[in-house]
This record gives sequence, C-alpha cells and structure tokens, in this order.
Amino acid sequence: MKSSPSSRDSGRQAAGRDLGPFFDTWFKSYRLPEVEIVSSSVESCETFALSLRVNQTAFASIFPLDVQWVENGVRKQQRIIVDKASQTIVIPTVGKPRRIKIDPGRTFPGRLHEK
Repeated sequence: MKSSPSSRDSGRQAAGRDLGPFFDTWFKSYRLPEVEIVSSSVESCETFALSLRVNQTAFASIFPLDVQWVENGVRKQQRIIVDKASQTIVIPTVGKPRRIKIDPGRTFPGRLHEK
C-alpha cells in the first residue's frame, strides 16, 4: 500500500517553500500574532502605490492578510502574505489609493494595530 505524504509535505509542495514556521505557529502553538501596520499612499512621477509597513511585535509568523482600498472610484482588494518579522509591501496602483482598510472582513485571528 502506497503511503500518502503528510499535510505538511503536501503544503510545502503546493506552496513551493517550507511551511514549517506556518505549521509551528498555527498548529503547534496557542499564541496568536500581534501586528502593527502603517499604510500610506505614495505618489511619484505620476504613478501611485499603496505602501504597507508591517511589524510583527510578539513573534514572527506567516499569514495572509487582506487589504482593501478605493482607486479611481473602484473598490480593490488584494491578499498579501506576511512572512517576515518586519517588512514593507508596495502595491502599484493606477490612481491614488484612498479609504485603505486592513483586514476588512475581520478574519485575522490575532491583534492588529493600525497606525
């Protein structure tokens, strides 16, 4: 009888990277991440971007986070992957991003502090 790979191995194959830190945080620990986020609209030479500065304050973890904004009157949403203790994520936009919302669906299980 052929054995099937573990869920950890299956996840690693599907993601194309080691998911050990993800499994350690979400399946082997009771702690939840704490995150501070600073969002800003950046304009340079007639181009725009949404900049997110993410700092994990309790411990480093890997998790998805939804970001929503309005661009030229149209609501946009993108899922980002936070995988470092501190990182800046820049999302290019066509127009100036306005009404930026972090985790609009309130699905993030930890503490989220927007600054």
